[in-house]
Amino acid sequence: MKTLKSNISYKLYSNGEQFIKENEIYLKANSNTYVETAFFFVNARNYHTLNQRNYALQFKSNGEVLLILKLEPYNMLLFGSKSLCYYAANIISDLNLIVENVLGEEECTLEFLKCYQNRLAGEVELQHSMQIMILEKFNNFSESSVFQCSAKDLEDLALCYCSFKKEAFSEEIEFSAALEILKGKEHTFYAIKEKERIVSIASKTRNYDTICSISCVYTISEYRGRGYARQVVSRVCMDILNEGKTPYLYVDSLNPISNHLYLSMGFMYLKQQQVQYHYHPTHINRAIFAGGCFWCMAEPFYSLDGVKKVVSGFVGGEEVLPTYEEVKYGNTEHREAILIEYDASKIKYSDLLDIYFSSIDPFDFGGQYIDRGHNYTCGIYTSNLFEKEEVFKRIKELEESHNQKVCVELCDDTLFYPAEEEHQDYALKNPEKMQEELKISGRQKQGEKKNG
Repeated sequence: MKTLKSNISYKLYSNGEQFIKENEIYLKANSNTYVETAFFFVNARNYHTLNQRNYALQFKSNGEVLLILKLEPYNMLLFGSKSLCYYAANIISDLNLIVENVLGEEECTLEFLKCYQNRLAGEVELQHSMQIMILEKFNNFSESSVFQCSAKDLEDLALCYCSFKKEAFSEEIEFSAALEILKGKEHTFYAIKEKERIVSIASKTRNYDTICSISCVYTISEYRGRGYARQVVSRVCMDILNEGKTPYLYVDSLNPISNHLYLSMGFMYLKQQQVQYHYHPTHINRAIFAGGCFWCMAEPFYSLDGVKKVVSGFVGGEEVLPTYEEVKYGNTEHREAILIEYDASKIKYSDLLDIYFSSIDPFDFGGQYIDRGHNYTCGIYTSNLFEKEEVFKRIKELEESHNQKVCVELCDDTLFYPAEEEHQDYALKNPEKMQEELKISGRQKQGEKKNG
């Protein structure tokens, strides 16, 4: 648990089991809440490794809670108080986590994305606007033609499923891929046949202790208008109710025809509307450099036009949210490092590399200046091929001109753990102490030598 202010804290989880254990009380506060948060339970079950694309966070303040869970390739899930979105957006940025698609209650999701854009610019686009419907009073309809699918129906079911994905999501899916997706799940589907062909389907998904979702509701176009969708959904509802659970489903806010069908069956809308937005980064990029003491590393970047923010922290180790003391004394495999957020329309990545290489000793394999040990060694963490090529080029030039091996490790982009608040912007807060630190370390003398 990390404290941001006296009354605000956050926790980063390395697995879904611990996340659910500590937050189930919020995710299942009541039956309606449980319906809204069902995706959390599905994704948490498969979340085992923390990285930039897989993460879980809890934010707390005076009884307010905000929960975030991201499992690749699915949406980042958001649930809780919008008052904590500002802190969540900044911590996610500090941690160098990747945000692409965000799914959550509309007001909270929009607040988070607004705060995230304030930090990293970028563009957002609405992809889906969904409402949750929950069965309140079941109006049963005849479902005598409906049957539960089994393994013998797999191929026929896959054909219908391909049509469903193409029409509902404009997603072309190969028949072989559909077979693989549905294999072992046939019994969750209910169907109607015409002329020995499955023409209408619905399935049970996210089946929990008290609730169960209905999805993949679809009828092939030439068989619509015959009440087939009503029949298969009725059968699914009946089976869920017989299990002592409440049926619910997600519906497209822009599809009033099917929604009218569900209303006639006894479903009601929950008040909260779910939205899915896509976030697309634009001109604000990030660079991560390790090269000794992060106070000294950060100092030359503050004054550069185009540099928006410099964060001091740690990178490269396995421990989650390490402290300064742990890294300083070599108790983890992290390096001290800086994360630079910069406007690529004003300053180039190559310009940042110029500053970086001019402020370090690239031939020192044991640390930097008076700071010794792995935690003070050099590394550059790149996020794309262009950055890798720029670094390779710079290293090759240095090795050829000095006839020495450059000891700067080239690494893939990764999580970045911000250091405690007293270490942030140290050079700006303590200019006189910073100059003394540069002299004592030997880094300033090295810089003057290079400039001379």
